[in-house]
Amino acid sequence: MALPGEAQVVFELRPVAEGEHSGVHHIAFRQSDEQDVEHLKEQGVSFLTEHYLIKATGRTVSSFQDQSGLTWQLTD
Repeated sequence: MALPGEAQVVFELRPVAEGEHSGVHHIAFRQSDEQDVEHLKEQGVSFLTEHYLIKATGRTVSSFQDQSGLTWQLTD
């Protein structure tokens, strides 16, 4: 689901799988530059995945967790 207009926030809803917590699973941002992952790595961010293709959506994502355990993603 997305807000009307171009370049809007996209909300992706999915069912909770067995054993997963309910609530926010991750927050994703569209990459502004192909080098965004490299720039964050230079700042000390450790990625869980880098440029991983999600076949169901066709999107490529790079994921990392913050200090509280929330997962953040950069997507194309």
